[in-house]
Formats: sequence, structure tokens, C-alpha cells
Amino acid sequence: MLVLLATLLLQFVHHLALAHPVNPDSIDTSVQASLLTCTGINFSGECTRQTVALGNNNCLSLDGTALSLQPDNGLDCIFYANGVCRTFLDPAAESLRVFYPGNADLSAGWSPLSFSCVALNTTEFAEENVEEEEGLQGVEVAVSSG
Repeated sequence: MLVLLATLLLQFVHHLALAHPVNPDSIDTSVQASLLTCTGINFSGECTRQTVALGNNNCLSLDGTALSLQPDNGLDCIFYANGVCRTFLDPAAESLRVFYPGNADLSAGWSPLSFSCVALNTTEFAEENVEEEEGLQGVEVAVSSG
């Protein structure tokens, strides 16, 4: 029983770590960033653009009426089904990662209540893409020279 409890606790901690952008942990006010939220799908209905302070520790609230979301280009945002910017049991069901050009249709029943954003170039996802692009550039050179 104790082993099972320890295993579940480790899985829970692992999911918490994976559910959030990696860096930075502090609030970054050096970048002017914004988020467009609309009450209708395909960016229709009542739309509001709000300024976003970047950083994992900056949890911002939403009213749950957004059916389309569009962060500025270059942002990595995580939206949560609760008001505390955390996942508890199932990160895939409790959070949604959104990049520009956004998500135009959340009508399937997913209503975000909170979110946080970081600059895309500071996340693990961006680092993986840079490594992948560098590898592809090497392939292009090899193909074009032969």
C-alpha cells in the first residue's frame, strides 16, 4: 500500500512539472504582450484584448466564456480549467497549451478559467524546435551539395 501511494505521488509531481512552461519562473514585464479572447468561435462575438504580464508565477483569471483564444505571436500560454493555474489529476484534460495563431473553437465544452504565458523562446518546446531546425539545416546542406 505504501509503495502504491509513493508511486502515485511521484506521478502526480511529474504531471505538475510537465503541465507548465519551463522558464521563466518570475514575472517578466519587459515585453508588451496581449491575449485576444472572444465569446464566439472563430474569433466572433464579443472580443477583448488584455495585456499579459509574462511568467509562470503570473496567474491571470478568465470568466469561462471564451470560445476562441489568440495569444500574441511568440507567446507560449497554458490555459487551465480551474482558477489557480495548476493541474491536479490529469494535465491533458485540465490544461490546454496555445500558441499563435490561437485556438478558434473551444465549443467542445472546454472553458478556461485561468492562464499564464511565457515568451516562446524561453520554453523547452522552443529549444527542441531550434535543435530540430539546426539538424534540418545540416540535412539541406548535405542534399544540395551532393
